[in-house]
Amino acid sequence: MIPYDKPIYGFSGERVCTKGYIALHIVFREGNQKKTIPMRFLVVEAHTSYNVILGRPFLNTMGVVV
Repeated sequence: MIPYDKPIYGFSGERVCTKGYIALHIVFREGNQKKTIPMRFLVVEAHTSYNVILGRPFLNTMGVVV
């Protein structure tokens, strides 16, 4: 894990401290098509029902319609 000490802000405006980030390559596959995208995941200690939250830059890269 790579140290990162800037906070992020939750949906209701609360401040969440970050512990660091992990750089991974994510592979998306459908049939014979494959796309690999490098991503950074911020690690936080939070009690939430989500495992990961994907931001708009990632969604735009994948061509997702929101």
